[in-house]
Amino acid sequence: MATGWDHIPPVLDVISNAVAKPAFFQPLVVPEGHESLQQNLVEMLLPPIQESRNYARELHIRFQYRLGQGDIDGAIENKMTTHRLGRHIQNHPTLVAYLVGIAIDGISYSNGIAGNLEVQPTAEQIRRLMKLQSELLPGMTAKEAIESERLLVLDGLQDYARGRPSSPADNIPPGLVRFWGGGMPYDWNIVMSRANKYISGELDMEPRTPSAGSTVWWAFSSLFSRNMRSKNFCDSLASLFLPATQALREAKRRHDCTCNLQQITLAMLLYHAEQGTLPPAYSVGNGKPLHSWRVLLLPYLGDESLAKLYGQIRLDEPWDSEHNRPFHTQCPAIYRCPTSERNMQPGETNYCVIRGNETPFGTNGSVSGSDGGSDMGSTPGTGKALSGFGPESGGMVLVAETRTSGNWMNPNFDVTFDEAKTGINGTLHPDTKAFTPSDTAIGSYHTGGANFGLRNGGVNFLSQTIDPEVWQNVLTGKERVPW
Repeated sequence: MATGWDHIPPVLDVISNAVAKPAFFQPLVVPEGHESLQQNLVEMLLPPIQESRNYARELHIRFQYRLGQGDIDGAIENKMTTHRLGRHIQNHPTLVAYLVGIAIDGISYSNGIAGNLEVQPTAEQIRRLMKLQSELLPGMTAKEAIESERLLVLDGLQDYARGRPSSPADNIPPGLVRFWGGGMPYDWNIVMSRANKYISGELDMEPRTPSAGSTVWWAFSSLFSRNMRSKNFCDSLASLFLPATQALREAKRRHDCTCNLQQITLAMLLYHAEQGTLPPAYSVGNGKPLHSWRVLLLPYLGDESLAKLYGQIRLDEPWDSEHNRPFHTQCPAIYRCPTSERNMQPGETNYCVIRGNETPFGTNGSVSGSDGGSDMGSTPGTGKALSGFGPESGGMVLVAETRTSGNWMNPNFDVTFDEAKTGINGTLHPDTKAFTPSDTAIGSYHTGGANFGLRNGGVNFLSQTIDPEVWQNVLTGKERVPW
């Protein structure tokens, strides 16, 4: 009996063809009563941008359908269509579009091509996906997006200054103008200059707890001082648009972190496809740790410069030998989360694996440990085969973020299962569900949780309030988790 997905929705095929081109823009229709396309342009852009989210969700469903059918090439096509759609939306000239584009891109990163445990991608398919992702159209940088928004805000302010409040950036509530001015004039040079400083980051909003006296003073100064009236108006306006610009910067950093973890996770699966196991947590020589998995993974990351770096490192010598020491500061950018960089020294990373008898990365030689159970792949310097994990292990964590950092070559910089199982960014009490923040081994400087690369090849942001029992099962692959 045919299902709805036996006949692929034509609109998704149209989008797949359209977003593969260098430029993509959904058609705009001028509503009746509008004099021109210029009038209320932002309001006209929003519906098509929001509609793109629906397309992304439909593409996600088709990705899952194809994956379930064992059609990995078709799933890769869907994944790349979602990526391309997100990147095109990121290049629209508003902050809303930029954030929606990042969200769509994130949907694609969460789609893991190894999610069907019965039909795994070949090394060739993984390499092809990594190459396609490396060739994606770059979205605007956060700086470029904020500059675009700055021009829209200033354009709107100029229209107000000229007495024409209908503008392409008509996001300024008329009530603000009446409240601060009551029809009295502003010094628009002050307003424009101050708005520029807010948007560029030269000026931050000062937290205020208005008292009755301060409220009276603001009202009084606005009535009798043109300069103060202009300043107060801009400050109130900034309180509306500034949080969006600040959120955009972090959204972009978190997006770039997701991109890093996607490449690392795919490189691990590529290593597994070619070697039959994951890389070991570290290599071993004369019974001692030599190099971290991060060094061993360099040739699999799809970057010629990293493969060249790998060739310069002496793998038969310890990571801190005289020859290898100069490479300590050459940590590849892919091993550094942009949000965490301000807390790291040169050469440090905040990406780790979790070592344990029941996790994908063993304790390298320990037959049993505090978590009990047998250690698959317990021979020192050898990795584990993913076939040793159960049918619910698609959402199992392969690589994680940490709030701490260490040298990228250090074979001893990773996290144990006992350290990781306490939670993300702290501890969630299993009974009261009270969360106790801490600088725990697993976590990030993103708000509310951390990014994780999963056994299915996708990357997901997991909340720090995840149920403790579910969290431990995620670490060991014992529970099917719906992400």
